[in-house]
Amino acid sequence: MRVTDEQIKGRKDDEVFSAEQAAAFQTNDRCVLDSRAPMEFEEIALHEDGQHTSIVHKFPLFNDQGEIYAIGGIVTDITERKKEESARRFSDERYRVLVETANDAVLSIDETGAILFANPATTRIFGYDSTELIGKPLTVLMPEFLSKLHETGLKRHLATEQRHMNWQGAQLRGLRKDGQEFPAEMSLGEVTQNGQRIFTGFIRDITERKQAEEMRTSAVEFLTKPLRDQDLLDAIRIALERHRKRSEQEQQAANLRQRFESLTPREREVISMVVSGLPNKQISGQLGTSENTVKVHRGRAMKKMQAQSLPDLVRMMEQLKGSL
Repeated sequence: MRVTDEQIKGRKDDEVFSAEQAAAFQTNDRCVLDSRAPMEFEEIALHEDGQHTSIVHKFPLFNDQGEIYAIGGIVTDITERKKEESARRFSDERYRVLVETANDAVLSIDETGAILFANPATTRIFGYDSTELIGKPLTVLMPEFLSKLHETGLKRHLATEQRHMNWQGAQLRGLRKDGQEFPAEMSLGEVTQNGQRIFTGFIRDITERKQAEEMRTSAVEFLTKPLRDQDLLDAIRIALERHRKRSEQEQQAANLRQRFESLTPREREVISMVVSGLPNKQISGQLGTSENTVKVHRGRAMKKMQAQSLPDLVRMMEQLKGSL
């Protein structure tokens, strides 16, 4: 306040502060007198450089007869802290509005893969109410063949900081509550708060985009000049051939997913480690089982997947990750 001890000593509140401020201070003083105990208040005062907020600890002072003869106080100016809190609230509120009105699903997960937050768009895209997803694993929103890949990739990233996929615009498959799969695009970010790593993903349903791309790929470009009948027939033949090849590819991808989903959880775990480059001995150590057992799981998995060799298995797993 830039007031010296001599200027304030012996003067009353209303002789130093405005009537409104003095009344507020005196009300707090009376609370201390009535309680006969220390109390804490948040007080606002107008200084020469503007309004200041302070935390004030007030306490009664007793004489030898146990009577209160004065009230002491310790003042801590928290104006800057208040400004920072206000700015943070504004930033948080602005972020909240952006997230809640976003067209994309926004989900945050912790280091275990459990969902911490889901915005309203999640309901439209995945069919789940945002509140029913809290605490559930993120894998409920992806096909079964992607679940183990996600879990393995998250563990590897936490341990080594290595990313098993592109974090900006990765194309994956999502799984709606009704069991329907759909093509999705995801961008992922990571922050650390209070020592805990939190991952936030923005997920977009790209079904319409994929359909549009398919139409553009299959469409026949008609020239402005008249077309011969043979040109038109050739164009139709090409479009039909593209459709046939695309259908075959989709069927092959579906068959591959079906073979993968026939694996036991342990077989999936083993081949995920195998394709990541781990030898049988290291896999057995991580899983707490014998090397022979790992070989058995590996052999059964390769047989179910119809993989003729390790490179063949790696190729299949890459196709599964990028299957759309």
